[in-house]
Amino acid sequence: MVVARRHLETLPKLSTVLLARTAAERALIEQEVDAAASWVASTTKELTENEKKLSPRSEKLRSSALRTEAEALQAIVRERAERMRAAWGARACCPDTVPKLSASDLRQLSNDMTALRQEFWARLYSFPGIARKRMLTLRRCLAGELKPASAFYTKRSDPRHPRDLLAEAIAVLEQHGLREGAPGKQDTARYDARLGAALARLPSLPERALEASTELQAKAATLEKLYGLPSSDAGRTEAEVAALEVHLGDRTAVHQRMLELIEARDRYLTLKTYIFASNIGFADKLAKELVSRPSAHYRDDIHQASRLGLLKAVERWDPDVGSTFATLAKWWIEEMARSERRNATADIKMPDHALRLLHALRRLADGDLRSLDADTAAQSFGVEPTTFLGVRTVAIGIKRLNDFLGASNKQRELGAAIADHRTSEAEQQREAQEAKELTTVLMRRLSSRERDILCLRFGLNGSDEGPMTLREIADRFGITRERARQICAQALSVLRQDSRIN
Repeated sequence: MVVARRHLETLPKLSTVLLARTAAERALIEQEVDAAASWVASTTKELTENEKKLSPRSEKLRSSALRTEAEALQAIVRERAERMRAAWGARACCPDTVPKLSASDLRQLSNDMTALRQEFWARLYSFPGIARKRMLTLRRCLAGELKPASAFYTKRSDPRHPRDLLAEAIAVLEQHGLREGAPGKQDTARYDARLGAALARLPSLPERALEASTELQAKAATLEKLYGLPSSDAGRTEAEVAALEVHLGDRTAVHQRMLELIEARDRYLTLKTYIFASNIGFADKLAKELVSRPSAHYRDDIHQASRLGLLKAVERWDPDVGSTFATLAKWWIEEMARSERRNATADIKMPDHALRLLHALRRLADGDLRSLDADTAAQSFGVEPTTFLGVRTVAIGIKRLNDFLGASNKQRELGAAIADHRTSEAEQQREAQEAKELTTVLMRRLSSRERDILCLRFGLNGSDEGPMTLREIADRFGITRERARQICAQALSVLRQDSRIN
């Protein structure tokens, strides 16, 4: 029984199964699983046979307990084997083939993904071009141009305070003699793994790191192409190669280092994609509940926004905090859906933080809005002073537009009273002609009586009388007012149904 437990402990984790790509790696994992299954099965069989030979009741009870434990271990091994086959047979981002993860598997995969992401960051920040950009961001943060929250990405369980992050950034810059350097100075021109490991503890957002790795990969591909140019272009080639070496380091080792970077990135993205794919159904379900328009285009936008929110939740979930993944995923999905809904209905696109600030400032009186101190208010709202000044200018302009006409014009806003002259007269005539033709086609579906009543009700007969009331129509046709209303409603119902069909 002890040997069976040890074999169970040596079973590969789900992350190991997902990261096994070659046939040899998978065959080795299958051998481990088969060995554990064989040991547990033989132990279960042996305990079952021994239980029949035992006579004292106490020994039978002990043997029965061991057999129950062995059967439970056998079920675990069987479940691991099925999960292994399902993981290898799953297609990326397909919820129909990726099984739903249990809480323990989700926690384990998230922790392993975090470790692989840290390795990816360390290799990425070892390249001189990426390291220079990152250290420029650190210097801007130390100078007060950026807030620590926008300069550093940390998990919620990270015990470091923003002051600790700044102190660590100062130590990294001083260690490399770069704290007093000018922003445009070349801080390093070689691949430095130690600097990469130090900067990996002060990373930027994961999305920005992935974009930086893609740009770096494109530069490496350009460098390889330059090696194949003819010798007649030697001067131009050397100049371009020198410019690329500023970003990539020594050309002799670029290829191997890029392979290591891509391998680390792919391993990290493999686990991230699997977690994402196993929860796509949850995101799509929430998206259906959040859709408020029947438009197919709008529905697709909300679904895409919900999946972007799920990706952010996968990156930012911290199992050590105590909250469940579903809680964080729901918050991010709803936040991205709200942002997409605002962008779909807004004439002017604004970032979410600026939009929230604008709504808060519009609730203030004009005098209070103008008297706000920029630095103090920006700090209280959690934005940069320049951002606050720009949004306050917009808020003051909106108040002027809204208050310009006043109560004397039935609370009409100036923006509603301004005509849109961007549409040409020819285009307006074409739209009017198309509307008239469509109306003529639809009116043919009605009886002559329904058509006459509808034309009189909405002024479609071309006369100068204009729309008539139900009482006037009833008097003209010699019917009651209620009957005129019923005929008009019935005709409109027929037109609506025909317009949907068309």
